[in-house]
Parts: sequence; structure tokens; C-alpha cells
Amino acid sequence: MAVIGSRGSLPINFSTPGLVGLALSYAAPVVSLLGSFLTSFTETEKEMVSVERALEYMDVPQEEMDGFQSLHPSWPYQGQVEFHNVTLRYKPSLPAALRDVSFTIEGGMEVGHMLSLMLKVFSAGLLI
Repeated sequence: MAVIGSRGSLPINFSTPGLVGLALSYAAPVVSLLGSFLTSFTETEKEMVSVERALEYMDVPQEEMDGFQSLHPSWPYQGQVEFHNVTLRYKPSLPAALRDVSFTIEGGMEVGHMLSLMLKVFSAGLLI
């Protein structure tokens, strides 16, 4: 700006260092504002692409279920899980968290996360 101003192409004289500093201090927020605008525009564009993809997936017809077979008539409709005298610990070096526990979960019963924890401990080989 100082070079352009000294050549006389601008109507404002930028020959003094104070005016150059003032012009630069006013130009910096404008550049920051333009950068923020471009960032917001880019984010909005990305979000709109996501919406377009979701709308496209909503219009995709459901696939045929080729090869789907119904269950064999002898397949059990109700199951049962039994634990007999089970002792579990979190780590081999820790004391037992459950000792000699026995219980039965009948078919159709709702069970919380404890069963999944016990099955993970059992499958990890931490069962005594």
C-alpha cells in the first residue's frame, strides 16, 4: 500500500508510517472476517452434501431377500441359559468377584448388561 500510495494512484496519501499502520490494522480484521466466512461456507456445503446423501439413501429401493430361508420347524423358539457354581474374577491376580453362583435365565426373560459381562469374562478364560 505504501508503494502504491507513493506513486500517486490512490487519492489518499499513504506516505506517513502512521497511515500505513492504520490501514494495515483495519485490513487485518477484514481478512479474518473473510476467512471465517469461507470456513462457514465450506462447513455448510459439507453438511448439505451429507443431507443430499441421506436423501439419496432414502430413495434407494429395498433389496430382495434372495436366499432367505425361514427357520426349520425343529428350531427352538425359547432358550435357557444356566450357570452352575460359577466363580468369576476380573483379573487372575484379583480375588473372586462372584463365588459359587448358580442361576438360570428362562427363555423370554430380559437380562441386563451383567450377562454380557459374565459371558465376556467367561470367553476371556477368567473363569475358575
